[in-house]
Amino acid sequence: MIVGHSWGAHVALAYGLEYPQQTRGLVLASGYYYPTVRADAPFLVPPAIPLLGTLLRHTLSPVAARLLWPLWLRLLFSPAPVPGYFARFPTWLALRPEQLRAVGEEAAMLLPLVMRMQREYAHLTVPVCIVAGMRDRYVSTRAHSLRLHRALPRSTFIPVAAAGHMPHHAAPEALMEAIRVAARTLQKPEA
Repeated sequence: MIVGHSWGAHVALAYGLEYPQQTRGLVLASGYYYPTVRADAPFLVPPAIPLLGTLLRHTLSPVAARLLWPLWLRLLFSPAPVPGYFARFPTWLALRPEQLRAVGEEAAMLLPLVMRMQREYAHLTVPVCIVAGMRDRYVSTRAHSLRLHRALPRSTFIPVAAAGHMPHHAAPEALMEAIRVAARTLQKPEA
């Protein structure tokens, strides 16, 4: 059983497609599954650009990211408040030049990967339970999670009404329910 959130949901989905015999089930939370405009890409990708990215990673990007960090956290966690432990989180760890490069590379390759991978969703044979916050302002639930649920007729969708991109923080019981649903699906004989 593989549980993935956001970028990790995409990784879990790729694993389930590539290794169905080794995957008992997938629980996907707030994933990005279809090519859509990403408002964060213009900020995340440039640090990965050769030469220019090196300059940005060591000058402007850490400063800009530090200034945008509180807004980004609010976007991810809204409508819930940002957890208090982020006040103690060493933000500079997430804004080191090599971390900014890695995030930029991931952001740059996400769209081409999703464009290629979406053609394979119909071939998914493992049980899938999709969890998403209905108030996600970072990754549209309608454009991604609900669309994937419609594309996978045997999937289960668990909406979290009062959550945004972080349903596992806002309603951890919903994620646990998704795991239970996926486990029950495994026990049912194939029709």
